[in-house]
Amino acid sequence: MKIKKANCDLKIDASGLQCPGPIMSVAKAVKEMGKGQILEVIATDSQFIRDLQSWCGKNGHNSLKEKLVEKLVKVYVQRN
Repeated sequence: MKIKKANCDLKIDASGLQCPGPIMSVAKAVKEMGKGQILEVIATDSQFIRDLQSWCGKNGHNSLKEKLVEKLVKVYVQRN
């Protein structure tokens, strides 16, 4: 897992990881973030968007935007 600062508050490149790797990466990053901060995640797991929406609902965070760019999934999560 690579984490680096970006235009959003944090950016994770979870490409190449399969379930549950991307969600575990998101959970770890969100724990380090402050309330209201935004995380950008790039992944290649085709089920990641569905898994992320479920995870956000269970953990009280907001899935702000999801988009598919070629074979990459790019999502934005806001910590509550």
